[in-house]
Amino acid sequence: MPTLSTVLRGSTAGMVGSLVQAAVGATENALILPSHEDANIAPRLMDRLARDLGKEMPIELEWILGTLFHFGYGAAWGILYSLVDEEFDLHPAIGGAAMGGIIYAITFPRWGGAVQTQVERPPEARTGRMTLVAASVALTFGVATAYAAHALRLRLRRPPRG
Repeated sequence: MPTLSTVLRGSTAGMVGSLVQAAVGATENALILPSHEDANIAPRLMDRLARDLGKEMPIELEWILGTLFHFGYGAAWGILYSLVDEEFDLHPAIGGAAMGGIIYAITFPRWGGAVQTQVERPPEARTGRMTLVAASVALTFGVATAYAAHALRLRLRRPPRG
């Protein structure tokens, strides 16, 4: 049975991973991607959902809702990671890389969520740079989340100072 501390640790770690992922994505956006591409998938998803409902959404609202979505999935993945880590005591580099690989695999291939929702192009239509950024941010999120979960877990194991 999951404990509240595992859930809280995981959600916190996932939000830390989301912050790191966003920083890496923004940096790679500026340094690697051409001006006609960007890695801002969550706001594009919000725009897509609004258009599917026949609505037009202001860009500011796309970003607000996209940010909420980003932190929400980050917290959910962090909880899932912490539950698995609690059971198997994973090394954060291995567990984080595995989680990043899983996230990439369910998001960016032809059958992945980002492609199926049409917020990202299929691999054969995507530039190599965009594929690199997509893989990088998924891996970054996984590893940052895993190390944050590990650090929080170690902190909880320490005896209180006194």
